[in-house]
Amino acid sequence: MYYALIWNKSVIMLETFSKATGSTAAGMEFFWEITEIEAPECLLKNKDEMMDMIKGAIIAYETGFTTGRTIKVNFDFIATPCFVKEVGK
Repeated sequence: MYYALIWNKSVIMLETFSKATGSTAAGMEFFWEITEIEAPECLLKNKDEMMDMIKGAIIAYETGFTTGRTIKVNFDFIATPCFVKEVGK
């Protein structure tokens, strides 16, 4: 799945894969792999904060938009971000 997150007026592109175990009645446990992160180089100085925001966004997505109860959100793999020069800057 592909996601585009907007943070600090910049777009961060993510390529992800996820799976879940459990049931909506008993609760679901989610397993995420973030296989690609592409961010503008202006976010390089805030890399750690950006990574926390990405994980927080995925946790919010699973706990806020799934039916049933979320037990846990796991990150099995998180790619190292690739910072790219913005066009026109």
